[in-house]
Amino acid sequence: MGKIKINIIGSCVTREIFITANNENYKGIYQLGTDAWQTSIPCLMSPNVRGVDRPAGITPFKLKSLQADTRKTSRRSIEEEKPDYIIFDLYADVRYGYAQVGDGFVTNNPSTFRKTTFFKDKNYTKIYHSIRPDEHFEIFKSQFDKFVRWKKEKLPNAKLILNRIRYAVGYLENGVYMPFDEEQFPYVHSDLKQFIRCENYIMENYKEDVLVVDMADRIAFGDPNHRAGKSPWHYTREHFERNMYLLNEIVLKDKIENK
Repeated sequence: MGKIKINIIGSCVTREIFITANNENYKGIYQLGTDAWQTSIPCLMSPNVRGVDRPAGITPFKLKSLQADTRKTSRRSIEEEKPDYIIFDLYADVRYGYAQVGDGFVTNNPSTFRKTTFFKDKNYTKIYHSIRPDEHFEIFKSQFDKFVRWKKEKLPNAKLILNRIRYAVGYLENGVYMPFDEEQFPYVHSDLKQFIRCENYIMENYKEDVLVVDMADRIAFGDPNHRAGKSPWHYTREHFERNMYLLNEIVLKDKIENK
């Protein structure tokens, strides 16, 4: 059996399953394709968005991410690569939300889109964020339906996997539990409500279309030594080892049932 081809739509909560520091042997099982980094579902499914400038001082990696968001190159790359599985998370959907630009959407990412003059001059049509949960949820629902229909049309043999995550509320340092500062991360609990709302919508309405890696059934710990700093979405190696175990379990079960 050859390697399992897998693509990522999401953030570091999923991408860091597939790094050797967390799962050193993952390359023996998985062939990682396009990583649609911090891309939301509405952004992925929208038509191209034009007129967004290149912000000054942005890194090449973040520029590439912004251009993928506006030009929709990730979607086309995934179609060409024809993966066996597409694993996605809802971090960008809930934490960042969506900027509507005409008939299209861009992830309202503070590291990329919000640094543009286009954003600062308010050239977008409307911002949808989980702080206005009902508006945000309506956009999510309609665009997620497009996402599933796109997968069925363009990638009929691929399977969708939701990486169902929870923020860490603290970390261990020298054996002592340290909660994250609620003034620094005030949205951890409010975001949870929208995560649950969107996840429940998927699990209730797309049971036949979406498999679930469920990381929401136990407490997550942050990594105090993470290269990007301590935060509720940068987990320990143990978290990602379990993430990989559950992913392998789903893939193996799927292979056995469809043999």
